[in-house]
Amino acid sequence: MVQRSTRIVALFLLVCTAQQGSAASLDSTDYQLLSTALSELVIKPLTAHTEIPLKQVVIMAQTSTGIPPGAVGLTPMQDAEAQAIKKEAPELLKSLLKLNKESVAVDLGRLQSSVMLTTLTDQQAKEIFEGKGAGHWEEFYRRFPNSQGVSVLSRVVYSSAKTQALLYIGTMTQMVAGEGQLVLFEKNGSEWRMKRHGIVWVS
Repeated sequence: MVQRSTRIVALFLLVCTAQQGSAASLDSTDYQLLSTALSELVIKPLTAHTEIPLKQVVIMAQTSTGIPPGAVGLTPMQDAEAQAIKKEAPELLKSLLKLNKESVAVDLGRLQSSVMLTTLTDQQAKEIFEGKGAGHWEEFYRRFPNSQGVSVLSRVVYSSAKTQALLYIGTMTQMVAGEGQLVLFEKNGSEWRMKRHGIVWVS
């Protein structure tokens, strides 16, 4: 069971960091929407229900290249909200999959957060999850105490009218504890709001 769990974590991180090198970058609206998703789906739930105080949020240094990474050993699923997103915005989902075949760097300084943000680099991920003692979350939390685990963000896609946007966010907290979500935003006037978010994998 430990070996299987280790492979799941390592493959999750591999999908998050593969195929780097795109010259593209995230823009200010991307960071605004990613910040909202991170706050609403990761930070607020943990600060409200975790006995151990959340003092830092660890983010992969590159955007994800798996949307979702269910094919690498995590359990694919679609809750009602995820199904609704796929029915409402099928073209956005296709665009999300296409755009995120290559990753771009995440600049933590441009993300807004009520909690300190910390980068997990590719090298650190390999040292913790692929080297000797791979999969030891004890080592991860020794390096990143009082954190949520590790989260990965996607690039953001927009409808042609720029009235909808779709992104993906995934988090692993232990060997077999984590989930990934699609997040659909809608623009009303000049304001973006999170319309739906749905789970697409669990472990």
